[in-house]
Amino acid sequence: MSYSDFPFLVKKGRDARRFPVHREAFLYLKDFFEWFGLREFMRFNTKVEYVGMADCVEFGKELKWVVKSKEKDSDNDLVEEVFDAVVVATGHSQPRLAAIKGMDMWRGRQMHSHVYRVPEPLQNEVVVVVGSSLSGQDIAVELVGVATQIYIDYVQDDGWVVFVDGSCDSADTIIYCAHWSVKEFYHSMDLFGIPNHYTHDNANFEITVDPHTWEEWRTKLYISLVNNAVKKLDMYRHSYDDHELIQAVYQSPYFTQLEAEAFNSSVN
Repeated sequence: MSYSDFPFLVKKGRDARRFPVHREAFLYLKDFFEWFGLREFMRFNTKVEYVGMADCVEFGKELKWVVKSKEKDSDNDLVEEVFDAVVVATGHSQPRLAAIKGMDMWRGRQMHSHVYRVPEPLQNEVVVVVGSSLSGQDIAVELVGVATQIYIDYVQDDGWVVFVDGSCDSADTIIYCAHWSVKEFYHSMDLFGIPNHYTHDNANFEITVDPHTWEEWRTKLYISLVNNAVKKLDMYRHSYDDHELIQAVYQSPYFTQLEAEAFNSSVN
């Protein structure tokens, strides 16, 4: 996970795990815009009110975009500007709860993994995690001792949970780690005629953006990481068996393109 011109490397005093917490990802972004001097081009606390194509586009000229924005909590007027490109990075996955009989009457706490942050608020609770994919696995590992990772068949309104094997237990909290409407987002893009080559699916290796930029070592490393996570669910963030592959990756142009100080410096 990184930009092509700024590798994501371990730094002294930072999270050295292969799958770091979100703070490490935040610090990487800070390192990135500090190294390339992007801070002066960033505008915070600004609400975008309108984005649209410029009305007057000359034949043979590149498309331009009109953006109208306003500083939050101010009485200033809208500012209209013209840009060469607009990137919408507000996310497209909408969490949805599974349709389980009895959930509307269940008296315990129900939440989606979308709003889960840390395990401490669930201390000493009996927690049922619905969904066994990546988010469900990660949350269940963090809740070791109080969490149960299993699919639910029936939920009673008296606080009991009935599982698909017929067994039941009393629970305090249910965390739903499934049912994201990602496909609906891509379907909406198809309806608007947006070409599929602007999207890609790394999980299934259906790379259609530009296959020439996807190095072979990335595919090998990705497969290695997935296999390791399956075999060592409780330790895959800390233990790896691909050290030789990693050393080869470090010698690639991707990691040798910048000066050493770019990776040795640290942004607090």
